[in-house]
Amino acid sequence: MRLAIKIFIIIVAIFLGFLVNLFLYGFLILPAFVKTASETKVPNLIGLTVEEAREVLKRAKLKLDEKIIYEENNFPAEKIFKQIPEPNTKIKTGRQVKVMVSLGPKFISVPEIYESDLEKTIELLEQYGLKPKIETIFSPEYESKIINIEPPPNTRIRKGSMIKIFWATKEAPVFPMPNLYGLTLENIQKILEKYSLYIKEIRETESKEKKGIIIFQYPEEGTLVKKGDSVIIIVSKGSD
Repeated sequence: MRLAIKIFIIIVAIFLGFLVNLFLYGFLILPAFVKTASETKVPNLIGLTVEEAREVLKRAKLKLDEKIIYEENNFPAEKIFKQIPEPNTKIKTGRQVKVMVSLGPKFISVPEIYESDLEKTIELLEQYGLKPKIETIFSPEYESKIINIEPPPNTRIRKGSMIKIFWATKEAPVFPMPNLYGLTLENIQKILEKYSLYIKEIRETESKEKKGIIIFQYPEEGTLVKKGDSVIIIVSKGSD
């Protein structure tokens, strides 16, 4: 009888030990192992192209979400600038990672301007996200008109760039130097008087041009000058 009891106790002990081991393995050891084995760190994809990111995720046993968001910003074009989940986040293997790809800085074309309406032109440029800056130019024949903008219309520039508007007036502080090349001293007198310029110095030099023809001027044509500025003239004395 005692032997039977001992055998029964041993069997019960073995059974209980089996249950304890099964509990530990099934509810503590195995889940921890499975959890560890099925998780991975999200690699850093910032600065990579989509194809590069796809290869990096493949090695990490993750997938790239095919719904890629493209956005214009100052980040280099075709490079990933944001990802979800963020780098080093732990997620289950096989999961997808979303990425946002830059289209590069936003560029726009300079619009056609209103030649005789400064206010509308400023408003138009501001609507395009550009910054107008007015430069007054002395040009009586084009008074109250826009004679140029820089950069010119249809130029591709970055949004937020400055646009110079050259506005013609009678009283502008500066104006482009008129062209005197090929004229004679007699011919330029009225031109200089019109712009309130005066001749500082006249020099002569041998040239293939006819005697008395202006072959050089300083300031050169187009240089911004103001009323009262002086001009140096070099005149041809012909060739010997």
